[in-house]
Amino acid sequence: MLRCLLSSSVLFGMVLAAGAVDPPAPLTKARKDYQESVEKIRTALLDAFAAAIKTSTNSGDLDAVKALKSEKEAFEAGGTLPTGTHMKAAARNYRLSMRQAGLVFERVVDQIIKDLTNAGKLAEAQATQAELKKFRMRAPTTGARVTEVETKEDLQNYLPETVWDWGTGLKLRADGLLEQREWTANSLVTKWEAVDRRTIVLWVEKGRKSDRTATLVFNEDLTEFQGFGFDGGRLGVMKRKP
Repeated sequence: MLRCLLSSSVLFGMVLAAGAVDPPAPLTKARKDYQESVEKIRTALLDAFAAAIKTSTNSGDLDAVKALKSEKEAFEAGGTLPTGTHMKAAARNYRLSMRQAGLVFERVVDQIIKDLTNAGKLAEAQATQAELKKFRMRAPTTGARVTEVETKEDLQNYLPETVWDWGTGLKLRADGLLEQREWTANSLVTKWEAVDRRTIVLWVEKGRKSDRTATLVFNEDLTEFQGFGFDGGRLGVMKRKP
């Protein structure tokens, strides 16, 4: 995964240099933020390896220690994630966290492309867009497996930065806030929280004294939801946007 990240950064530089265009400052910051996120996620998995190895060592389980060390070496050498029972939860958290980091990065770069286009900086916008496409092709770990979303905590980590076809588009942010153009225009501050493995609750924290909660229930594939809106009425099927 680290090699994937570094190659993506190099590719950004190559295309921008080929067009004699310096990378815009927001893009440089987005790269840096993404790299820092990846390093934190990677460190968390290595810490989980260390804890599992220590536990197995203290219990005298030689086979487990050998297996864990072998999986750790495979991860450090080529990014291969562990599959053993001792590291199952840690590997799942790694995938979910990587997916979230990748989505955040993609959303930020999408906005950078829009801003560059609005400013008439078309060469920079085109170069950035080309490299975003390459990043998406070269970062398969940003697509965490839906089957690994087994708890409400997993769902809370899986949904951030996803956008859904409700009104003008409903975005679930990583900080627990919601983005929806019509709600923002009405000065509503709305939040969300997972309450089980396929259900989230929305509530209006500011801007309204009644009709303040809604419940969304997702399908197993996490590609659509139904539920009850703020007015208590049943919601039809709402699809996830690309």
